[in-house]
Amino acid sequence: MTEVERISVFAPATIGNVGPGFDCLGLCVGGLGDLISVSASPSGKDQIVVRGRDAERVPTDFKQNVVGLVADRVRKKAGRQQPLLIEIERSLPLCGGLGASAASCVGAVLGCSHFFKVALTEAEALDMALSGEEAVAGRHLDNLVPCFLGGLTLSFFSQGEAVVRRFDVHPRFWLTIITPRVEVATRSARDVLPQQLSPKVYVEGLSHATGVALALVQGDADLLSYSLKDPYAVPARSHLVPHFQEAESEAHRAGALGLSLSGSGPTLFAFSDSLEVAEKVSEGVASLYFELGCSVHVCQPSACGAYLKGHHASS
Repeated sequence: MTEVERISVFAPATIGNVGPGFDCLGLCVGGLGDLISVSASPSGKDQIVVRGRDAERVPTDFKQNVVGLVADRVRKKAGRQQPLLIEIERSLPLCGGLGASAASCVGAVLGCSHFFKVALTEAEALDMALSGEEAVAGRHLDNLVPCFLGGLTLSFFSQGEAVVRRFDVHPRFWLTIITPRVEVATRSARDVLPQQLSPKVYVEGLSHATGVALALVQGDADLLSYSLKDPYAVPARSHLVPHFQEAESEAHRAGALGLSLSGSGPTLFAFSDSLEVAEKVSEGVASLYFELGCSVHVCQPSACGAYLKGHHASS
């Protein structure tokens, strides 16, 4: 029998905005993500197979799933017509605020480029992933870039060109991630945002975003506590997440440096300066969602973005 090459990519969860850093700050999450595998389709037609969390709600039509859109761009770049089988093992919630669509896009770019053995520049890979992300979540980079590069990332567009920078996060910080069993669609969450800002809110948001970035890099827990509060998106979106105010109070009571929405929610994330506190925060906040249900993850930010899990050959 002929051996079949299978390329698997682990694409990590990410936190968008990171509090006040709307659409420009992103953070890679340790130990949580999706697995995207690429191989030749045995049926001779493009196929997508989805397993795991929310699998039944994910489209498997190649033209309706972001992995298909991205894979097709890589395939054209390679000058190939090989039909593909793409398998997605999901751990990330659909519309959960942990960058599931970004993980799929990044996994598809890396998996397909390795499968077709086509070399992509960082700019080309990011542009291909962005084409998929834009189709479902809008044209922003704050989940894509940390999924690619790991760590804390700053990304924005300047005169149509993507500007990307990556920074290491100080090792003192821990994350508590709570995902209630509700859904907040990114596009719907954008509809509730204010269309105008007062000078006071503008300056506060700019100051806090700068403070969060500096605090995470330098290990300044006090500055992070002062800065994590978002004056723009979180006040407009918090009503979409049950018990948000109580969760914020409970996190502070447990010793967290602060709590905010991951992306557009409903996932909440809190920073702590020790594992012990991060676990206390997880217990306290999760108790608020006893009836509704939630998933919990305690980790440190990951310095490692998406990576190849190896070539597999099967008969």
